[in-house]
Amino acid sequence: FVVHFMLCTLPRLKSRRRCNMAPRTRRNNVLDTGRGGSSAPVSVMNNLITAKSWPAVIERCASHPNEVGSGPSFRNERGYTAAHCVCAHNHDMDGAALIPVVDAILKAADEIDYGAEYVLGSGTGELAQDEVPRMSEGRWRLLRDQRNRAQWSPLHLLCVQGGISHGKLPILKALLQIGPDQENEQRTQLSARQRELIELTDRQNRNILHHLLDSVVPKQDAFEVIRFVLDNAPSIVLQLDDRGKQPIEYVLDRITENPGTRRRHYMMSFGYFEEGIGQNYRMLKLLVHHMAGMTDADGTLIDRSNVLHAACRIRDDDFSRVDKLIKYLVSSDASRLEAKTRLPGRGEKREVLLQYEPDARGNLPLHTFVGKSSYLLDSAPAEFEVVQCLANSSENELEPAAVSNDDGLLPLKIAMMSGRRMAIAALLMKYPHAAIRDGNIDTKILVHLLGTVTRLKDFNHIWGDMPSLSDRIDAQKRVNKICLTTVFELIQARPDVFSNAGVDASAASAPKSTNDQAVVRKMTKMFRGIFSRDTGTS
Repeated sequence: FVVHFMLCTLPRLKSRRRCNMAPRTRRNNVLDTGRGGSSAPVSVMNNLITAKSWPAVIERCASHPNEVGSGPSFRNERGYTAAHCVCAHNHDMDGAALIPVVDAILKAADEIDYGAEYVLGSGTGELAQDEVPRMSEGRWRLLRDQRNRAQWSPLHLLCVQGGISHGKLPILKALLQIGPDQENEQRTQLSARQRELIELTDRQNRNILHHLLDSVVPKQDAFEVIRFVLDNAPSIVLQLDDRGKQPIEYVLDRITENPGTRRRHYMMSFGYFEEGIGQNYRMLKLLVHHMAGMTDADGTLIDRSNVLHAACRIRDDDFSRVDKLIKYLVSSDASRLEAKTRLPGRGEKREVLLQYEPDARGNLPLHTFVGKSSYLLDSAPAEFEVVQCLANSSENELEPAAVSNDDGLLPLKIAMMSGRRMAIAALLMKYPHAAIRDGNIDTKILVHLLGTVTRLKDFNHIWGDMPSLSDRIDAQKRVNKICLTTVFELIQARPDVFSNAGVDASAASAPKSTNDQAVVRKMTKMFRGIFSRDTGTS
């Protein structure tokens, strides 16, 4: 019985295995998947689009409008409809040349979608009032179609790397069906349906901005599309994909890559003298100014000439990697690219130091950053590092922490008004004389300032990620020395703080009531606790 079973079963298993492993081929204009059953015919419309016979495609839309539908028999092997196929794999085509094709496909989609509803209508040959809006349902349903493996809509395929390389904006407006009444206005006003198409996300939760910014070197055509998208759907710049990245992070990661990577080499070799990196820097500036504009919707004046000011205005809850962005804009690479952007052709070694340029109110980027009242509680380590980065001074420039704005406020005073504790600690370490020079800081406030530089556990992030034990010990000793030096300079300038345990000398010499004595005891306890809490130095 066993021998008989083996002889009868093995040939069937072998033939079935050969069937499953057969390659995907086309036979008689039919896609053969090699799996014995799910074969899909390729429509004439798809063949004409593949051959790029655009006049024939327009005629076919008029004679056979059903072939632009979204049924299984009218999709190709990737699940694309006719609208998807027009937007994909036409890298050498100008988008403006495809507008008549797009219009013909959308018109055909309306015809096949509305036919049944018209038969069920009033029967008088005229459309009822409630039937008129349904005439365009077919095109909107086709443009929202994402029934393919990548869940791409036609707009996604227009913006991916393999899509149309130039002329994206005209065909994008044709797909969104922006009429002349919308174009004549100073700013295009999109309807809810049009914004919905722009905000669609694919299987990886990426919108069209993610796809537009995924190119290694953005072209001029991409700038026009991104400006149009940001003006009409500004919130999609904050969209996170499945990797946890916003669209701006694709540009930031690309421009900060190490010189040995392939993408960095391609950007360096593109065009003449870092033209590829320069294009990415221009794109980064466009996105940063837009995100800063979203932050300052209350009418606060924004300095459009300095991208570092705009980066310092971005809310931490809008973009969690503001620290990386600011550190890059302070670097010498960004200073050189900024000089090329402002002064093209005036020397390759020229630099523009963005951190020393004041805005219309005399605020440096350091003033702008510490003046933000909205920040995340878990961003304190990044806040400390950013303030130190912005407060660094060069040989020929003043120390930013010692510069007052037009209102006479130092960065330390602004940070105190905003309640940014780690920023206060970084500024005191960098420039303790700011607290000494300010006559409005009384003794009690000075005691609280001392508390910001004596809680050493707040600085664990400096050495916490260091792999070497010796490096961690050296970093901890260095921070301890800076903290003790800062405390010594503050107490040396205000000896009454130490002698009276945080109470003014005039108040200490005056007769004290029972309540005053209680206050003195409380302040004494607080002052002693400053040097005994988590410091190891007393």
